[in-house]
Amino acid sequence: MNLTIQFCSFFSFVCLVFILRCTFVYAQPFPKLNIAPNSLTISGISSGAAFSVQYHVAHSSIVQGTAIFAGIPYYCAADDLETALTACTVDPSNISVDELILATSTAYSLDSIDDPTNLAQSRLWLWSGLNDTIIKQGVMDKVYSYYANYINPAKIVYWKNVSSEHAWISNTFGNACPYLGSPFINNCHVDAPGQLLHHLYPSDTLKFRPKNPSSFLTFSQHNYLPLDVLDPAEISMAKTGYMYVPQACRNGQQCKLHFCFHGCEQNYASVNFSFVNNTGLNEWAEGSGIIVVYPQTINSEYDPFNPEGCWDWWGYTGPDYATQEGPQIESVYNMMITLMSGQPVERKEGNKKSGASKMKEVLSFQKKKR
Repeated sequence: MNLTIQFCSFFSFVCLVFILRCTFVYAQPFPKLNIAPNSLTISGISSGAAFSVQYHVAHSSIVQGTAIFAGIPYYCAADDLETALTACTVDPSNISVDELILATSTAYSLDSIDDPTNLAQSRLWLWSGLNDTIIKQGVMDKVYSYYANYINPAKIVYWKNVSSEHAWISNTFGNACPYLGSPFINNCHVDAPGQLLHHLYPSDTLKFRPKNPSSFLTFSQHNYLPLDVLDPAEISMAKTGYMYVPQACRNGQQCKLHFCFHGCEQNYASVNFSFVNNTGLNEWAEGSGIIVVYPQTINSEYDPFNPEGCWDWWGYTGPDYATQEGPQIESVYNMMITLMSGQPVERKEGNKKSGASKMKEVLSFQKKKR
């Protein structure tokens, strides 16, 4: 019996890989879908969590809620890799939340982000493992403190009492809860995907159903780049992204929209389809009419230097990385607006590695404070 189950599971995985590999070659722009108004939510793990925070703050007028697994506060690294690898990961005593809130206000005054008072309308779900050795729990405590300046704590859920390592958390797939390693999905016997979706969509009745391999689609990320970015590799993004579109959504049903951002060493180049296929979000999406989009990075050894395929959380694409002018944020915004409007987005010139960066004023201010 066990051999039969294992064979069926293996056969299903092979079929999924075959389907995705076939569509990979023919990745196209997004299909036209019927997206429910005011239904956009996002989530992320590790660098994807940091990116989710950055995106949430930059475009707070359109994001209804965010889920963060092991992330950092907004603009924590301030375009500095050393700060990213010390204060923002393992030495939270050097993170000044007051300074980050002031930097946020400055960014808004420069028209680089939406009005941060929009965040008050959002819902927030946080996870920090007791055993996380990559992003210490004190860093996530600073994430909570940062957001609590804008969001009523009654709308924030913070899981911090489970002995998990640095990972996306599941109850159906992955390594042991305290394990650190690829594919950075750990089975902690907690349905974190279900928990976060129920919190982000409190007025909806959500249902869990088996995912359908034919509901995985690919799309060309190239179609959504800023005009001054000619190749996704220039900003460490892959040519192809993935999405899970339930059958009902493909048939015209109005559906909600969720973007999920992988962490370092979790993109397709690092773990194949392990993350896209096993977040646990797709099953809830299938039963609840939620489209899940999985944008992708690539590993890059030089220009930009991003060997682990992280989302930009320290400034490898330029000092505007955490603002609306950041080329990765602008690319994802173009994806979201295209899906929500059903129309091709009007792409704009970006500020990729621009010498005229607005955020240099914020950086200058922060350096004076230090």
